[in-house]
Amino acid sequence: MTFFYFQEQKIAYHQIESDKQCTRKNDSEIKTLVFLHGLGADHRQFIDTGRKFSGYRILVIDMPGHGETVIDPSEKLEHWFRFETFSNITLALLDHLCIDKATFVGLSMGAGISIQVALKQPTRVESLILIRPAWLNRSATPNLLAIKSIGEDILQGGIEYAEDRLRTQKWFQKLELENPLCTKSIVGLFTRPQATTAAMVLINLVNDSPFQQSASLIKIKQPTIVIGNDEDLFHPINIAEQLSELIPNAHYQQLPSRYQQSEEHHHQLIQLMHLFLTSGANQHQKPEPKLVELCIK
Repeated sequence: MTFFYFQEQKIAYHQIESDKQCTRKNDSEIKTLVFLHGLGADHRQFIDTGRKFSGYRILVIDMPGHGETVIDPSEKLEHWFRFETFSNITLALLDHLCIDKATFVGLSMGAGISIQVALKQPTRVESLILIRPAWLNRSATPNLLAIKSIGEDILQGGIEYAEDRLRTQKWFQKLELENPLCTKSIVGLFTRPQATTAAMVLINLVNDSPFQQSASLIKIKQPTIVIGNDEDLFHPINIAEQLSELIPNAHYQQLPSRYQQSEEHHHQLIQLMHLFLTSGANQHQKPEPKLVELCIK
């Protein structure tokens, strides 16, 4: 990992040059994809995916409280663990690397960060790829309350206490039987880097929202694709559908379940992103649905 400083704190990021041809191009000719991870994840969530996009400069970031971005505990964590700061860090990284504009690929929390970046500095945004968004304009929504509870339990009694409490919950026991891959992702919150020291990030982000008024999304004019899936506890399909309606040049695409059909979901996601980047992202209008259907048959 490489680090840069933002407000006197070290922020971890990684830059992937996806092929040798890309590194030989003039910097001004290389298009940039910024991949923004979900809550409780880190840059590793997108390393393999990023390498599938030959010819682009790929950036992945560890947000505060995630991966290798460790905030000094003497700092006011309420300031560091919020969408406002995360979006400012994203823009600061572009400044640090002298990158004028990028396409932002955000998953869950990363989708929220991407939206806030587009609202703050629209001229820095080429296009948006919003994958399984989990936030709209309200905080502490029902789909995220379980994550908040895990953060609170870790703060109260530590990892073992929090995991024991989770496993006694009837909803979790039912989910283990019906959707084991989803429960595996939840349990990952106990083993992630900074699981104990940055447990507050789970609480603060659930209590936050990336934008305050739905009407503000009309300001986002960049080509956008919003990707949803069903059978997903934390990323209800209606959130993706609503975002696609609120953002003027957005198109909605539903993929197979990330948790029930993991390999097919990933395969179709990569194909869809490639199609969007080579066609939809170059048009200042909603991509034709039939083009998307062609790439995922």
